[in-house]
Amino acid sequence: MEDAALDATTSAMDAWIAVIVALLIGTISLVWYVLAQRPPPPVEEPVPPTKFETFVRTQSGAAPRVLFSTAAEPATIRSLLNRASVDVLHVDLTRIAGKTGILAVLRTCGDATDDCTEFLFENGHYIGSSQLLEAMYRSGELAKRLHVALPPRADDELRLPTVTLGAAAEPCVTTQLSMAQLRDADFNANALAPSTKSLASRPHGQSSANRSQLLVSLSPTVTEYPWDVMDVLVARPLETTTDLLTLPEPGWVDAAHTNGVAVLGTLTWSAATDATWATIDEDWTALASLLLAIAQRLKLDGWVVSGMPPNAMVGLLPLLRHSTSRVLWRTAETPSVPSVVDGLVWVGDSSPKTVLSLKKAFPDIPLFVHMSEHVDLQARSLRFAGVSISIDATASQDAFWPSTWRSLGPVHARRNAIATSFDVGHGGHLSLHGEIVSTAPWADPSRIDLQPKSIATKMKGTLTAALSTHVAYLGGTSLLIEGGLLRPPTTHTLTQMRRALKSNAMLDILPTDIQFTPRKLLSVRYSFLNWTPNVALNLVLWIAGRQEHLMLRSPQASSTPKKRLSPLVGRSALGTVYAASTETTHATSGWVTRTYYLGGQLWDGKTIVAIGVAAINLYDAAQPVSAHLGHLALGPDPLEDDIDAVACYTNVHASGSQLAFTPSAAVASTAIYRETPLTFVAQTRQSVWSPTAPGRYVLRPLGWAGAFLLPLPSCPRFVVQEDPCTTSL
Repeated sequence: MEDAALDATTSAMDAWIAVIVALLIGTISLVWYVLAQRPPPPVEEPVPPTKFETFVRTQSGAAPRVLFSTAAEPATIRSLLNRASVDVLHVDLTRIAGKTGILAVLRTCGDATDDCTEFLFENGHYIGSSQLLEAMYRSGELAKRLHVALPPRADDELRLPTVTLGAAAEPCVTTQLSMAQLRDADFNANALAPSTKSLASRPHGQSSANRSQLLVSLSPTVTEYPWDVMDVLVARPLETTTDLLTLPEPGWVDAAHTNGVAVLGTLTWSAATDATWATIDEDWTALASLLLAIAQRLKLDGWVVSGMPPNAMVGLLPLLRHSTSRVLWRTAETPSVPSVVDGLVWVGDSSPKTVLSLKKAFPDIPLFVHMSEHVDLQARSLRFAGVSISIDATASQDAFWPSTWRSLGPVHARRNAIATSFDVGHGGHLSLHGEIVSTAPWADPSRIDLQPKSIATKMKGTLTAALSTHVAYLGGTSLLIEGGLLRPPTTHTLTQMRRALKSNAMLDILPTDIQFTPRKLLSVRYSFLNWTPNVALNLVLWIAGRQEHLMLRSPQASSTPKKRLSPLVGRSALGTVYAASTETTHATSGWVTRTYYLGGQLWDGKTIVAIGVAAINLYDAAQPVSAHLGHLALGPDPLEDDIDAVACYTNVHASGSQLAFTPSAAVASTAIYRETPLTFVAQTRQSVWSPTAPGRYVLRPLGWAGAFLLPLPSCPRFVVQEDPCTTSL
């Protein structure tokens, strides 16, 4: 019974399972049938891009950096990228049909608004439009994103100084001022053309108050002076002048101060001056303040006074003297010499008896005896007697003066350093780093650089030096070294004969007084152009006592030195020979620039007292010497410190029709370029410049050692525009 019941239960369960499976299969079949009867869903195809979208996608991927702009003229971002020399593909939408459609696509890329005119892409990815890009530029994010150096914020495109041509008068360049002009209510000393150079120190020239000094009168017809033997340069009045003041022409104060020579203006009190002064109150303090303002504007070191009446001697003369100014009294009458002057310029009888009596009468002040036509014997006698000499500019050109008057030694414009390009302030062309940038004749006395020893350019020897305006490295002048190398053979063996014929000669060109402590690194850089390849031109540094020198020659041919210090490559009886650490040849001009790094235990507290050149014969025969020394700089390493672009120039602004700026102490001169295309325009050592044509310009600073201080993209810019009133007529 139990087995039958179990079988019945099992059969019932199997039946139910079969029913359930049948139902599931039927349901699935029904669902499949229903789904199979439904139509397939439509396939969504992508919308094809418009021709404008295709254009933007294609152009943005055509180069690593692509800039779309809606203006033909460079706008803010494009100008920044151009100034930074960034390689960017510019898409000018003004030249393309469908500008409106393309702009609509560009504005959908991100933050663009209707007033945006520039859109930048990098590697096909959108960076931003005008407003965002300007914000990224000011924050520095744009420079990081593009991995380039952009001009600093102080040179923001939106705040460029703008100079308007003809907006105001330029500074006055007069050299003669009457009493009436000085008393004019509209007269302002700041209207005079300023000087910028302070008087360089010359310790040897200031060490003895009783030594014989040399005073030279400035002449517009003389452009070169024996600076190293001169003490004073005086602005000489015209013979028939009735003006009170005679001032040096612009630039000559800077030239003299660069070479350590003091400059004096002339105060000539004539009958006309006395008559003008008699009609007003004798306010000596006001007149003295006005003269002091003129002296400070021009950086004059004092005055040469003549013809002053007794009341002015008492009221005015003491007020002209101060801590940085001296007064010389010019006269031909002994009784009229006041007691408050610093020196006497005697223009009367120069017989030995008269000069001796004057020397006894005024033993405590320098006595300058004016010699219109000097006699060598008389001049030597006066010098040995401690009497100073006054001569005209034309007389100073005689070789007698540099050969008789001892050089006053080194000039210290910078502490423990020296640099010069030998520029004489005029020339038929202008060069920068050996490349001629202007072929127009020019003259600017303020460009006169530290000059070589006069005796080196006046006396003849195995080697002679001459200032040449034919080629130049910086400016318009170089120092031409000429001569011949010949030593007749005195021995008979071939080896000894070759040694005998490899002669050399040296010539001192500059006195120095540069001291270095042990382990003090010294940098030397000089540039030269050698026309005689069989002769080596080297620089020579003479150590105090002149018993030892350092010769600086070409680099080693074998390999580049592993250390920064210049390698020691030889020794001689009088010193050591060092090879250049680096040598650069300018491909187009042929100028060669060598750089040396000397230091360590080398100095041991020694002093460099002179710089010279050495010519060495490399050939077994007599050889001529012809080479130009274009620039040299010597000082502690580094020669020029890194300077921030913002600190290089401050207060760059328009001053009427001039651009005014304040250069830092590291800036020796400023090269001015027109930006597009980059074209040299001018070079100046002044803090103002007068443009002559509209455009966009660049100020690029040169350091005292001759190198550019800033890369071109970081240099400040300014804009020159026409006077709207003039252009509208």
